[in-house]
Amino acid sequence: MIYLKTPLPFFLKLLAFSGAGAVSPQFYQSQPDFVSDRVVGTGAYELTEYIPGNVLRLRPFRNYWGGKTKNQGIDIQFFSSSANLLNAFKTRAVDVAYQTLSPYQVRNLENQAPQKIGRW
Repeated sequence: MIYLKTPLPFFLKLLAFSGAGAVSPQFYQSQPDFVSDRVVGTGAYELTEYIPGNVLRLRPFRNYWGGKTKNQGIDIQFFSSSANLLNAFKTRAVDVAYQTLSPYQVRNLENQAPQKIGRW
């Protein structure tokens, strides 16, 4: 439970902001200077691979205090265009997408969903 002295309407968004994430004070206090290429957090996953513009891989963190994860990890694929994302969606290469498709692409998906893509 978190109690605030005064209401803060955007508090939940602030918690979700990566710059406001919980970190280990012991790590940062032990560093003479800010270490910009290392991130220390408290989450269930750890960054295992990052290829800029291509992929970011997260795998379960063995020493996570909150219990075992329910999957083997998360792969975040970066797409260079909405057309590439659309193709990945149609071939079921993605589970979740976060990028804007054009109205034409959305209409295309809606028209094909019952016949080719299935329920989504």
